[in-house]
Amino acid sequence: MKRFVFLLMFVFISFVFVSAASSIETEFIISGCNFPFEGETVSVGVGQCSSGEAAGYFYCGEDKIGLETTEEGLGCAMGAEDFSPGDSYCCPSGSFCNETSSGEFECSRRFDNCVNQDDEGYCNAIGCLWIDEIDTCVDGMRDYACGYYNTSEDCSEDKYKLGVIGVGTELCSGEPVECAGFTIQVDPSSCRCEWHPEFPGQECQTELTASQKFGTTFGTLDAFSCTNSYSLGECTDGDQDVVWLSSSSDGSGVFSGSIPEECLTAVGCNGGESSRRCGEELIKVPGFSSFSFILALSIIFLFYFSKRE
Repeated sequence: MKRFVFLLMFVFISFVFVSAASSIETEFIISGCNFPFEGETVSVGVGQCSSGEAAGYFYCGEDKIGLETTEEGLGCAMGAEDFSPGDSYCCPSGSFCNETSSGEFECSRRFDNCVNQDDEGYCNAIGCLWIDEIDTCVDGMRDYACGYYNTSEDCSEDKYKLGVIGVGTELCSGEPVECAGFTIQVDPSSCRCEWHPEFPGQECQTELTASQKFGTTFGTLDAFSCTNSYSLGECTDGDQDVVWLSSSSDGSGVFSGSIPEECLTAVGCNGGESSRRCGEELIKVPGFSSFSFILALSIIFLFYFSKRE
């Protein structure tokens, strides 16, 4: 009986400890919206979607009104009142932005894979995008780079927003990064597909501009730009090899004439190779926090020792 009481006390103390730990919030909150998520606080900048573990669950409107994208509203459409497949949107993995009967939007769970569909109507109905040129159903063109376009007109129009959401644009969210003593960030509005006839066979390239987050030097913006061309391997079991070549400008301000290699690498402007997830995104089971784990473990121990009694 004493052992049973001890185990009950252990479960209670675990609950108090984990609850207290999970309620700790950072004192530094960026200008924007704050959302509770799995016992913590998620901060989202104005006009941005939540990232990290909470990727796609929240959107912070221009008026600093926070929206949960899985509830009816304009959150998943990033505040847009008109929306169509292929537009930029916020949604958790395995979901897509869907119009409701009231004319607003919410993130709906997608139970079918885009890559398995051969019917254009059904492809669009489940929030995927049908590409006429290749008769293929894709998930918002996120598995393609700007090199998909083969004319300067298509490249400049960038109707699939590959310069913003395509391969290699992970840093286009504007999140700051540290490098060589600088704090820099990519301007999301600078991410686009740009035509470069000097690169035969890879004319349509991804272009972006990175600048210091704080201040300028003698009135000159501390910034540099680069263009990337991507070569994509086969999508096998959800993995894809990516190789890219980079070409950077001279830069301005403190980056004039000399851009630290570390900063070029930090924003993907130094060429390289890596692998990425491709095809359908993995569906994450929500709601299983560290508290849930400890509580479940405590219950198992409690059950085990009570049986031994």
